[in-house]
Amino acid sequence: MTLKHSSVLLLAAFVSLTSALSHAAPTINTNPSSATPAYASTITLSASVTAELGATYAWTRGSTAIINGGRYSGATTATLVISSANTGDNGVYTLTVTDGTGSSATTPATITV
Repeated sequence: MTLKHSSVLLLAAFVSLTSALSHAAPTINTNPSSATPAYASTITLSASVTAELGATYAWTRGSTAIINGGRYSGATTATLVISSANTGDNGVYTLTVTDGTGSSATTPATITV
């Protein structure tokens, strides 16, 4: 084995180890805030997250998944928007972020209209 070949192998091992050490489950930097919005107002819940490219985002109210459509938008992003708030929107909202390294969930935010 030449010195040049040994150096390449050492560099490859270092890159592999560094890559393995730097991958962790998504990090929640800022959690969504609880709120008491007025009836018929717009609710915006957002979180700041550090995750790998291609991460998926999923909002839930209690154990029910929220899907885009009707009064809901952003259900698969870091910012959920609910238009025309009403008492049916009351509950605990959580964002779960998943990437190739794992999943992390925000601290729940309570909405009371």
